[in-house]
Amino acid sequence: MRKGMKLVLSLVMVLALIVGTFGLQKSKASAEETVGYKFENGTLNILTKAGLTEWEEDETFAAEDVKEVIISENINEIDKSVFNSVESIESIIFEGNIACKFGTPFSNLANLKELVFKGDCDLESGSFMNDPNIETLIFEGAVHIDGGAFSSSAMQITELYFPKTAYISSGKFCRCSKLKKITFEGDATCISGCFQYNEVLETVLFKGKSDISGGCFSDCVNISSIDFKGSTKIWAGAFSCYQEAGNSKLTKLYIPAGSVFGEITFENCTSLAEVTFGENTKILGNRQFINCLSLNTLIFEDVTPQEFESLTFTNLDPAKLTIYVPTEEAVEAYKEKFAKDTAPATEDEDDSESVKHYNAEFVDRIKVKPQSAPVSDDNGDNGNGGNNTAPSDYVPVVLPPADTKEESAVVDVTETETPEAEPETAEPETVEPETTETVETAEADEAEEVEVAEAETPQAELPKTGAVSMGILYAISAACILAGGSLTYKARRKEEE
Repeated sequence: MRKGMKLVLSLVMVLALIVGTFGLQKSKASAEETVGYKFENGTLNILTKAGLTEWEEDETFAAEDVKEVIISENINEIDKSVFNSVESIESIIFEGNIACKFGTPFSNLANLKELVFKGDCDLESGSFMNDPNIETLIFEGAVHIDGGAFSSSAMQITELYFPKTAYISSGKFCRCSKLKKITFEGDATCISGCFQYNEVLETVLFKGKSDISGGCFSDCVNISSIDFKGSTKIWAGAFSCYQEAGNSKLTKLYIPAGSVFGEITFENCTSLAEVTFGENTKILGNRQFINCLSLNTLIFEDVTPQEFESLTFTNLDPAKLTIYVPTEEAVEAYKEKFAKDTAPATEDEDDSESVKHYNAEFVDRIKVKPQSAPVSDDNGDNGNGGNNTAPSDYVPVVLPPADTKEESAVVDVTETETPEAEPETAEPETVEPETTETVETAEADEAEEVEVAEAETPQAELPKTGAVSMGILYAISAACILAGGSLTYKARRKEEE
């Protein structure tokens, strides 16, 4: 009897030890999960918002040991100067959407070279100010940049790519000495000087709608290609150059249908020779194309002219300019509109402008656009590139490959109607086996998917690790109780005998 009781007690103690060990391990795991950061081999992973500041109290590593910072997708807002002046940081990656609303959280990082936003970003108030050595700047979501977020930063980047909608306000990417290309995939809003003084910038591409306010690209003297895929609103001084040499690279420009063209938008573009206005484009103000000395061709695609303001093209020489319109009827309509603006009987003596060309002086320069007119030549140049070729998808004739297929289909039908072409009509025989194979392949793929799903179902229903451990513990407890009960029973029987 006593031996049996001792054995039972021993088993109970072993069971208690196992349960205690399991609980300790679980509590340690829980404690590790609550830590807001993790540091390993120079990489600091910020897992929770609390971790943005907790890492500073960790004595196992110093701030200068941090080379890379990864901000978890669980963190959507940063409102403190958490990494300001940590000059050892070379790379920062945001895994999810992020908003930097206050302070200068990532400013004064002299060695920061890579910056990646994997979600949408909303950056304000000097978020990355004075980070001059950024070489790689990647946006994978929508972008909203305001309040000097990149002031005096990103000086080493060579290209900017905005994959979705972009809103960029003043003073963001100015004087980037290596920036050559900017692409907007979605709709873009550019406010007040956000890209000015980029003297090596060559190409700007707007694939969506755009709204470009005054001075956004001013004094970008080497732009040779500006391509608008969607309608645009261009306001005063948006692409003007105020340096003495001006812009001598841009030679052609196309303003898409439905656009708004503000006054003095391309001042001092000395090599600009040809400008085309799409249908329903509104030209605002007067004194267009100041000091565009090479401009000799204007093309209006709209049959119905707008009401032009006085002195719309006063800066152009009527003797050198030709204005093309779509039809003979349009010629008469445009002449009527231009003829309304004539010189007044008396000039204002205080007017400093010595030479004025009223719209009426251009009446005789209005002609029907010939088939071989510029802008839609055989090379598909839509006038946006100057020395660069225009995008291939601008000219409608180039775009639809379906027309070619239809033509070839018609030829095949014609050939099959003649007796000589009958042996060549083997098309249905070749199509049917391919279709059968496709169907069989699809059925085989579906069968495989079903088999995989059936094979994976039991595995997916397996209990988690914690449940397995508890099941084992319950089994051990039950075995111990049964063993103890059996020994007690045997001991009593022996005493009775």
